[in-house]
Amino acid sequence: MTSDMNIILRKPARPVLAALLVLSLACSCTVKEDRSECPCYLEVGFLKREDITDPVGIVGWEQKELFSPTFNTADYPDTYTQAVKKAVIGFGAYEGLDGGTKSGRYITTTVGRECDALWSYNETIDCTGDRAFVNVAFHKQYATVYLNIGRTAAEMSHYSFLVEGNYNGLDILSYDPVPGEYSFRPTKLNTNVVQFRVPRQGDDGLTLTVIYDDRETSTFPLGAYIAALGYDWTEEDLRDIFITMDIVNGRITVGVEAWIDSPEPDIKHIVF
Repeated sequence: MTSDMNIILRKPARPVLAALLVLSLACSCTVKEDRSECPCYLEVGFLKREDITDPVGIVGWEQKELFSPTFNTADYPDTYTQAVKKAVIGFGAYEGLDGGTKSGRYITTTVGRECDALWSYNETIDCTGDRAFVNVAFHKQYATVYLNIGRTAAEMSHYSFLVEGNYNGLDILSYDPVPGEYSFRPTKLNTNVVQFRVPRQGDDGLTLTVIYDDRETSTFPLGAYIAALGYDWTEEDLRDIFITMDIVNGRITVGVEAWIDSPEPDIKHIVF
């Protein structure tokens, strides 16, 4: 009698446990974890990694700076991972920062210094999920000017030069030039060619002053010459510029060449 009663008492317990188990599973499926405060993990890859020799900086922006680390890509053979708040962000990357100054989203050049050989990339990235990915392809943010004033290497010892402009920096997140005084004196090479860099420009205000024995000076509207050539300061990769100036006869030739190697480079010239 006792054993039968025990059996009778135990039988109803099984469906009760089963019902409790189903209820428990139902509750765990409907109560979801709040992941809104969890970060998104942004993976940053690099195209042409073999060409990157300087430390790389990246910037994340959403009304203010979210992150701004610098690192060597050699330390991250696959991708660099950056935790970021869930949002649609502005993203920028740069390489080649040397003497310039980074402040937030801007890189600028100090008066009296030549601009850096800066390469940059930017993109808007949706980081509202758990993971996001960007593949950085750097673009050339400076033009190298090759200047030949038609003098021999010996005669060049009498000359010095001053380059001035109205833009001295770059917005990392847009490629837009940053207004500011750009002024420096390029040094002469061992030949009769003077080589110097200029950053992206927002107008035709570049000037070149040629100084003879620190006394006689002539200032040339370099920006106007470049504009007459049809040069585009908004291109993703800025092209290099070649200038020949025969100061004695007043003849100036300006040319432009694509920065990339090509069997048939795009070369155009204009004579003033």
